[in-house]
Amino acid sequence: MVGAAEFTILTKKKHAHCTEDDVNFHGKQLMALFGVCPNAFGGLTRLNLENISLNRPDMPLIFSVCKRLEFLRLHSCDMGVLSPLEVENPQLRELEMDDCRFDTVHLKWLPKLTTVTFRMWITQQDPLSFSYVPQLRSLSLINIGLSWHKMLKLSDFLGNVTITTLQLNFRSEKVSQGDSFIGDAFCFHCACYL
Repeated sequence: MVGAAEFTILTKKKHAHCTEDDVNFHGKQLMALFGVCPNAFGGLTRLNLENISLNRPDMPLIFSVCKRLEFLRLHSCDMGVLSPLEVENPQLRELEMDDCRFDTVHLKWLPKLTTVTFRMWITQQDPLSFSYVPQLRSLSLINIGLSWHKMLKLSDFLGNVTITTLQLNFRSEKVSQGDSFIGDAFCFHCACYL
């Protein structure tokens, strides 16, 4: 039995140079490899994916097979632009998402999740929702807040989630402070330690 196993997919092209055909091809390559060696994926503790577009059933399949997964990083990934993503995994402790094109990410059943970092989202809704995340303690949200993004109301957004470290970093066109707005060039950064 292997104590820790990591799998990283790095693409030849940077995200800015990847076409839709490229990210679809990367997704097909990943799922072909996954289909040939599911037992190897079942032993992974760390998974890093970038520039990949998967079909809707593929990402949940990866989560269900990678039962030992403790760390997951998704960079510029999607299941079709603005498709929702539900995450369920018994061992996942840390989740990083950077410039992914999901409509929303629902952290559905993650009993050991402690840390979430979410950078750059395009949805006009709350980017995350939480169901069963009893161990979540650290949350970082980093985005360029544009005028069409929904204003995050933290009391509604976090719901019953109890966290000890909250990092918000929005370089925003408009940052709400009560009934007024702070100017266009304002950079908003807040770190809260509870």
